[in-house]
Amino acid sequence: FVPRRLLLNEKVRQTVKGDWRFPDDIRAQAAEIILADGSIRKTDAGPASSSPDNIPPQSPTTAMSQTGAAMAPLDHPWKLKRILYVESAPAEEAMHGMNEGFRAAGLVAGRDFILREASAQGDMAVLPALADATRSDGSELLIAFSTPTLETAVQKIKHIPIVFTFVADPVVAGAGRDDTHHLPNITGVYTLGPYTEMADLLVRYFPGYRSIGTLYSPAEDNSVHNKQLFTEAAEQRGLRVTPIPVNSPGELPDAAMALAAKPIDVIVQILDNQSSSGFTAIARAARRARKPLISFTESSVRQGAALALTMDYRQAGYDAALKAADIMRGKLPATIPFSKPTRIRLVVSADNAQVLGMTLPADLIGKADLRLGKTD
Repeated sequence: FVPRRLLLNEKVRQTVKGDWRFPDDIRAQAAEIILADGSIRKTDAGPASSSPDNIPPQSPTTAMSQTGAAMAPLDHPWKLKRILYVESAPAEEAMHGMNEGFRAAGLVAGRDFILREASAQGDMAVLPALADATRSDGSELLIAFSTPTLETAVQKIKHIPIVFTFVADPVVAGAGRDDTHHLPNITGVYTLGPYTEMADLLVRYFPGYRSIGTLYSPAEDNSVHNKQLFTEAAEQRGLRVTPIPVNSPGELPDAAMALAAKPIDVIVQILDNQSSSGFTAIARAARRARKPLISFTESSVRQGAALALTMDYRQAGYDAALKAADIMRGKLPATIPFSKPTRIRLVVSADNAQVLGMTLPADLIGKADLRLGKTD
């Protein structure tokens, strides 16, 4: 007897003409999903992931909630709904962290919660329909991944708690004024990129890089906000940023080639959903032009960037799960502050740097939290 295994390929699906998507019930049965960036997501429907499953370092809020691991089962299995805007490697890291967080909180899938997933697969217009479905399908708690998803949930979901993660800035998304003054049914963990720290790194280790290029998505408020933050940090240090708008995933490869052809010293790709899911096109353009490439996710270095300063997305998912567990055990979202991971990791690849015509200083390599080899 050979057990059935369903495999889905998002990378190929995006080449299909028309507005065709994998139905949510089919996605839920998949053992593996090849994401748009070429990485592979192993789901609970398939064999256990071969990636390390260690619980990440704990933030102070994590340690406070850890007592849940010894608690009794919930009085009923909560119906959770997780909505994702687009698949990407950083989002996958947050999902793995969330699974670990639920386990650390003593919650068991099937006994304490039933998790259903839905994805807009990169189509902003689909998010309102997914939110409307959540209002009528009996969901008791919504988990919102990404800023566009949270923005939609803020407008449409008032009757159940919302826990967000993989969101750049919940204030920009309309979820509140600050970490403690927010909408009463919403809490979560945000992952605003370390833009000031990146500008400082460029000035210290790459003084010859004065002109910077980046792509951004005008349709994503988080992308526009991230562009503004990085531009301000760079200009305060005497650097110049040239942004190029990308209006759809189909435009990304050509926009990346155009950016790499400009008279800039380095590409520093800011964070947004579009660039995260299509980073391989950005890396390909940089390699062809031998243009230095820097970003803000570990996965981007695995896909060709020379280095990245990255928030801990796994920790973000982990902490968001603990907030959700607190809510399922009776705590009100209004009393749970927004938070963000406190750790910033430096990831480098000297091999990728060489391919890009870039030299990483030895002392910078020595400070790296993770050193990777050449991209396949």
